[in-house]
Amino acid sequence: MATREVTRVQHKTLEERVYEELVRLIVDAALEPGTQIDEQDLAARLGVSRTPLRAALARLVQEGLVVTVPYRGTFIRQFTAREIDELYELRTNLEQLALRWAAQRIDAKQLAALDEAVAECEVARAQGDLAALNAADAEFHRLIARAADNRLLLDMLDSLRLRVRGLRSIAIANAPPRDWGASPSNRRRIVDALRRRDGEAAAQLIDEHLQPVRQSVLAHLVNANHPDTAKGNGRSARYRPPRRYPL
Repeated sequence: MATREVTRVQHKTLEERVYEELVRLIVDAALEPGTQIDEQDLAARLGVSRTPLRAALARLVQEGLVVTVPYRGTFIRQFTAREIDELYELRTNLEQLALRWAAQRIDAKQLAALDEAVAECEVARAQGDLAALNAADAEFHRLIARAADNRLLLDMLDSLRLRVRGLRSIAIANAPPRDWGASPSNRRRIVDALRRRDGEAAAQLIDEHLQPVRQSVLAHLVNANHPDTAKGNGRSARYRPPRRYPL
C-alpha cells in the first residue's frame, strides 16, 4: 500500500477541507480499497475532531467511494468487475453526450484551454509523472463538460470521474508510463474533431480513449486481487480483514 504524509487540516471551512483531504488520500491510494476506517486514528492524524470527519465520510458514502457495513464498520469501497464495467459504460455515454453538445457550443478560448491541457498531459506522461497526468487529464475532461454548457451533466460527470479516478490511480500506480491507458494522441484527435464541429467523430474517439483505461483497471485491480469477479459474474468482492493503515 502506498504510504504518504497526511496534510493536517486547518480550521477554516473545516468539513470541506476534511472531505478534500480524504478524497486526495483515496485517489492517491494512501487509503486502499477495502481498508477499514479507524475514525479516532484518522481524526488524530488530520488534527480534527471526529465530527467533521464523520460529516466528510457521510458525503463520501453518498458519492460511492466509502461504504458502511453493518456491525463491521466503514471501509474504502471495493468494486467488482461488473461495477467497474457499469461505471465506465455510463461515463463513456455521458462523455459522448458532452462531446456532441460541446461540438455545437465550444468557442476559441475553450479550444485553446483544451490544447493547453493536452500539452500538459503529454509532458506529464513523457516525464513519468502520474499525479500530474491525472490532474491534467481531469482538467481535459472537465473542460469538455464545461463546453457542453449543461450544469447537470457537468455535475454527473464530476461524480463519476471521482469514482473512476481513484480506481485508475490505484490500478496503474506501479505500472510503467507505457501502460497508463489511452494513447497520448487520442486527446489531440478529440480536440481536432471539436475544432471541426464533428461531434460524432469526437464521440467515437472518446470511446477509443476510455476503453484502454477500463481494461487497465480491470487487469490491474480486479484480475490481480479478485479473479472470480474478473469473469464478469458480478459477485461482490469480499472486504479485507479490518486493519489500520500506515499513513
